[in-house]
Amino acid sequence: MPLTRDMIEVFLVVGVTFVLFATEKLRTDVLALSVLCVLGMLKLLTPQQMLSCFSDPAPITVAAMFVLGAGLTRTDALEGINRRLLRIADKGEMALLIAMMLLVTLVSAFINNTAVVAFFMPVVLNVCAQKQISPSRFLIPLSYGALFGGVCTLIGTSTNIVVNSVAVRHGLAPIHMFEPTAVGIVLALAGVAYIVVIGRRLLPSRETLTTLLVASSGKEFRTDVVVLQDSPLIGQWLGEVRKKHLRSGTIIGVERDGQPIAGPYDRLALDAGDRITMNLAMSGVRDVQAARGLALLPEAALGIEQIGIEATALVEAIVPNGSPLLGKNLRALDFAHRHGVRILALHRHGMNLRERFEEVPLHFGDTLLLQGTETDMEALRDDRSLLLLTPVKLPKPRRHKGWLSIAIVAGVMITVSIGDFPVANIALGGALLLVLTRCLDMNEAYEAINWNIIMLIAGTLGLGLAIENTGGAGFIAGMLDRAFGQMGPFLALSGTYLVSVILTELLSNTAVAALMTPIAISSAQALGCDTRPFIFAVMIAASAGFASPIGYQTHTMVYGAGGYKFTDYLKIGVPLDILFWLLATFLIPMYWPLKP
Repeated sequence: MPLTRDMIEVFLVVGVTFVLFATEKLRTDVLALSVLCVLGMLKLLTPQQMLSCFSDPAPITVAAMFVLGAGLTRTDALEGINRRLLRIADKGEMALLIAMMLLVTLVSAFINNTAVVAFFMPVVLNVCAQKQISPSRFLIPLSYGALFGGVCTLIGTSTNIVVNSVAVRHGLAPIHMFEPTAVGIVLALAGVAYIVVIGRRLLPSRETLTTLLVASSGKEFRTDVVVLQDSPLIGQWLGEVRKKHLRSGTIIGVERDGQPIAGPYDRLALDAGDRITMNLAMSGVRDVQAARGLALLPEAALGIEQIGIEATALVEAIVPNGSPLLGKNLRALDFAHRHGVRILALHRHGMNLRERFEEVPLHFGDTLLLQGTETDMEALRDDRSLLLLTPVKLPKPRRHKGWLSIAIVAGVMITVSIGDFPVANIALGGALLLVLTRCLDMNEAYEAINWNIIMLIAGTLGLGLAIENTGGAGFIAGMLDRAFGQMGPFLALSGTYLVSVILTELLSNTAVAALMTPIAISSAQALGCDTRPFIFAVMIAASAGFASPIGYQTHTMVYGAGGYKFTDYLKIGVPLDILFWLLATFLIPMYWPLKP
């Protein structure tokens, strides 16, 4: 098939989109909508085709699944998990790891895996804090377990729903609810076994801000303490002030009028405006805020009225991909005035920063220690510029409706598995039932939906549709056929999986599903093979990228909370990627024969 002008244009759009996805120059939802607009202006999509991406069953189904997951959470239908995990933790770290992974894998087979990680992460952090276990030993396994479960059913992850939607658009039979279950269970058990036997030996053991919230011992973090203008401590020796008010800290340096003062500091008489650089444990933060005349730099520099300690919550948060805070420093953000929340400290991937933290540009994965009222924290949670990790007070759960939410979600699962109705219709009906029965109110249903993901799915569906319209899918399929076809359908299938999983490590999983599914279908048809095994190769690969924190949202969610580094994912994830690739290469043809 010759290369046409339309193909060149769509490949250029795909290339630019890939670069922007990888470099995170734009928010993913903004990028997805921009792609749709560009495709429309280039007349690679008609207006009707552009709008069809929003009415496609995939984004509607994914939105409904977010609401179903919120129904279980809001009614506290899964209560008791924290207590059970605490009892299991008494038996040792390995017992807790196995129990957590099996439980998360099971739940994420029926609830969107992003919602599962959002629910379980505070539970795991709490168990780790109470048992004095490093959260970094459990958070990557938590994210991986959610992906293991997502492979097992049609509705386990948005990736599967996107693949199914593209397949149906091509006139193929829809994927049934439990069609991927047999292969998914084998892969999930192999993944859990790998983590328990090998992966846990590669997991780092790092302290995070969570540890500091429950103990005064452990790692200290660097911050600055300022002597206020009307402080009663002016004129007192720093050594005496340290013994009374800064017992939990270590003095690193002192500045006066912007100039450093040489030590020793015990006999230094304090003056207004003196800036004391310290390493403080969590208890030291409370000491400073309780001392009249001293303040942490963020609140001192901004000149705001101090909030009573008893009225505030200490919360940790990470800077996620696409956050508008990326590249900005804490001083410029003016958080206290904009959000009523103070930033007290900053950690970067398990290490203390040597610079003044309020002047450091924020990076993806940075962990912040925040202080503010519970109302302000909830408002910041809704803002989504930060991912809050420590749970704050939520509205009283509707526990008396827990059985009802379970019944509704179970009804959706059963109907999807045995009925002949479209998945989107059933999921949307289940979400509506949760609202009508007051398990959720309508505002909570809207808030439960991650609109970033919905926009991303719509945009990538449009990109995949443009590749099909221009013949680009057939062109790429021909290239893959020339690369793998002479080796036989078996290796062509293996190559399709490998290309898909490599792209998943670099880009969004839903983007890979939307782009690779039509290419896989064209490849199978060019080889004279059944399309089913090639479709499932893309579906599994796009849900099984383990070697990068940016390829899947759940990996990003645990990145900062566990104090991880990029290399942690490589060490643990690359062998797991290879294991899944080899298993899928042999399992898929066994369950879905290559020849019709």
